[in-house]
Amino acid sequence: MAITHVVIQYPRYEVLASKLKTIWNSPVLNSYSSVYKLGIDEDATTLAVNAILELVDAVGKKPQILHVCSTNQLDRAVFLEATGLFREDVKFHPYGEFDAVIAIEETLSQKETAFLIVDVPEGKDEVTDAYCTGTAVAGFSNEGKGLEIKETIEMPGFLANESRLDGRTFSPNAENTLIETIASSVKEEDIVFANVANLRTASRRINNIYIDGSKRAGFAGITTNLISLFHFLKENGRTEKDLSLIAMEEKGGIGLRISAKNPPIILTSTPTISLNVATYMLRKEMRHGNISIPQGAYISTPVYFGQKEARYRLRSATCENCGLIHFPPRKICKNCGNFTKPSGFLSRKGKLYTYTQILKGAAPTEFDLQQRLEGEYCVGIIEFEEGPRVISQLTDVNIDDLEVGDEMKMVFRKIYHQNGTDRYGYKFTKVV
Repeated sequence: MAITHVVIQYPRYEVLASKLKTIWNSPVLNSYSSVYKLGIDEDATTLAVNAILELVDAVGKKPQILHVCSTNQLDRAVFLEATGLFREDVKFHPYGEFDAVIAIEETLSQKETAFLIVDVPEGKDEVTDAYCTGTAVAGFSNEGKGLEIKETIEMPGFLANESRLDGRTFSPNAENTLIETIASSVKEEDIVFANVANLRTASRRINNIYIDGSKRAGFAGITTNLISLFHFLKENGRTEKDLSLIAMEEKGGIGLRISAKNPPIILTSTPTISLNVATYMLRKEMRHGNISIPQGAYISTPVYFGQKEARYRLRSATCENCGLIHFPPRKICKNCGNFTKPSGFLSRKGKLYTYTQILKGAAPTEFDLQQRLEGEYCVGIIEFEEGPRVISQLTDVNIDDLEVGDEMKMVFRKIYHQNGTDRYGYKFTKVV
């Protein structure tokens, strides 16, 4: 089997590292040109769902089995409901670099199988948090051309009694042992992608270690190695050299020696909005947004979750008499007055029928916090390919770039917080 398709889902905001340094003068920020940050409507769950939606669109089918590695930041119930995957078809792995590589190895052992690695790390203090980002990386394994495993590299658990200095970096002695173990485990001609904290030291002692991708857009936790690997392939394409993906933890290490003679299709989202430091600081103070938002038209929790198939996956209803498709679904047909029945899920695609911009002070109460933190936003009417039209907030767009008839697609977002629960649903963005 081979990994034929890969999706890298980044957050949608970009902050220049040089601007962050004016507040936190950390030498680590010299390693980055910019840092990607979550919007108030994003979290680990939205990154994960959108990565899988994009992967399914690219491949044209859902995986039969999905291996997931993430922290408890991922809301598993929402993830399953929003992707339409069944619990028995998803294997959740423990969090960590080691288990992420295991998830990829298991993915490559079967066809029509996928992996999803997602992490949204938070720094232990203000300085480290400044260069943390979030990422979801998903890949699909099938018959055909793509990445193939040539060999699995097993490494000893020599760090079993060694604790990390700050939860992230090893002690100098352990770091030296780690680097030497990696250097002795890979072939001289291999291109190496490893979770070594001191990459600059490692690059002098491990041949061909690739550090550019891991220093691209902020520290992304366990996904950092994968970002390096897939960005390398996207930029360089086919390579005759083997790629060694190495993961080291206290309990030991594991590596995959991969053939990249046939690179997979790699789809990478990039931030669409630049964020200034003042706005970033305001968002940082309120980043969790977990305060109940009063609504003008209050929707109770039972009613909200009773509509989750429509909100999460665009479930529609069809008239039993005239066949008109309704979204949002309704019990009585607006065309002929007969009963409707639940029908399929609408495609995520449509066209922009019309649009407007919500200026400051004009947002409904449930979006007041969003507007204070992120400014003016657009709302539009989307006409689905199947015919129904729906009013939706537009995201990652500038009103000057919109035109009636633009191709649009649904993305999954956190809408607001109510009754102790994050409420998720659809928004739409322009297809570019």
